[in-house]
Amino acid sequence: MRADIKAKVLAKMYENFSITKDELESGNVSDERIQMHIKGVQLLKGGLTVKAQIELRKEQLDNFEKKTESVLSDYSPKGIEEMVTFIKGQLKKLQKIKVKESDVQPNQIKMVLSGAKTQRDEVRMHLNDFKSITSWDAFKDYGITRLSAIIWLLRHDENLDIETETMSRKNRYGNKVNFAKYSLKSENEKSS
Repeated sequence: MRADIKAKVLAKMYENFSITKDELESGNVSDERIQMHIKGVQLLKGGLTVKAQIELRKEQLDNFEKKTESVLSDYSPKGIEEMVTFIKGQLKKLQKIKVKESDVQPNQIKMVLSGAKTQRDEVRMHLNDFKSITSWDAFKDYGITRLSAIIWLLRHDENLDIETETMSRKNRYGNKVNFAKYSLKSENEKSS
């Protein structure tokens, strides 16, 4: 793997809390871990317990928030708003994590999120917290692979007013791809 590509992947792994700051700076990460990250597989690194991973994430978020103040002057007001939304979302996710010792078993980690019992609950909570969701968000955050089916259920069984917007982006190969972004209409939008 080229050095510049490896550096970008390591930076993304650090951003996603898959490696520590020491691993990022030293570049001492196995090719297998890098390939697994590229394929979307999250690993339990270095024998860290779930509690240690949560503490590491909290520490990284604290450091991120401290550094953010000096960086904010470089962003437009919209960029600042997006960054604040991102930080609040990450903090909400951390606050929802509850770990029981009995849930941690060898080669298996169970994270119990407060309140959500089903995939439908996860999507409803995500829409309430973040106002929109894509299939990538659903897969990455909750392991949900059929978001459109859950959206259909929320629309028809629970009468939620969810609108679909077709988005276009370029994938990592430079090809145009289309995907749906589902947004929960606010009360203001419904009445107008």
